[in-house]
Amino acid sequence: MKKIRIFIEPNKMNLLSGNLTTEFLHQQVKISKDDSANEFNYLLNVMRQKIGDKIFIFDGVNGEFKTEIIEIEKKYLTLKIIEKISELNISSNITLAFSLLKNNRIDEIATKATELGVSAFQPLITRHSVVDKFNENRFRLNIKEACEQCERNDLAQINPLKKLDDFLIQLENSEALLILADESNRRKKASKVFLELDKKYLTKNSQIIVFIGPEGGFCESEFKKFYALKNLISIGLGPRILRADTAVISTLALVQDFFYND
Repeated sequence: MKKIRIFIEPNKMNLLSGNLTTEFLHQQVKISKDDSANEFNYLLNVMRQKIGDKIFIFDGVNGEFKTEIIEIEKKYLTLKIIEKISELNISSNITLAFSLLKNNRIDEIATKATELGVSAFQPLITRHSVVDKFNENRFRLNIKEACEQCERNDLAQINPLKKLDDFLIQLENSEALLILADESNRRKKASKVFLELDKKYLTKNSQIIVFIGPEGGFCESEFKKFYALKNLISIGLGPRILRADTAVISTLALVQDFFYND
């Protein structure tokens, strides 16, 4: 049977006694029918869960817990924590800085980048961005569902929307490694670029910011500002022009494999 995992907001746990950071065993968590996350409906009407069934919960702070449904009422159900499965595990120190796209493409970015371990998202408005509105709630829902599916127990954060120019100014004195997916003729093979890196970037504590452009790519003035930054490297993704959401998957797969696959 499929393992059922749900994310519970730390401030919405509604613990009936104690707290999850100390003596968590046998504590109870109430899930309300009126909660906007709609987990009550998901568990009872979609997954057909009943008293005695086991549910795994995580809150992005305290790790993951195995619980049991002990009570079902019209407007709420109650879970009892019976075991702590794992401590909080931070997936990476990677921020994905990406240009806004249309809804279906941006949904893919939220989902796939979460599966690939991104710890933070930085939405950007660039010269060629096709939209300038960001539905943060929808984006967060995609992150949550991806974490539930791929068994992450940390939740990626979403930084406030910024204009690319302002964000690059903010990074002028940053010590982070900046990785630009460059579709121009300046691109280099990722494996060669990574092997030439200073050893100070080859630890899991190193902050990495990955940049993915819009469908029309970055403009020349934006490239100029990128290449004026210290700590910036650019990598190519092959001879074909990729959609932005495909470029996210390709770039993050390379970064994960080199920096985190040990």
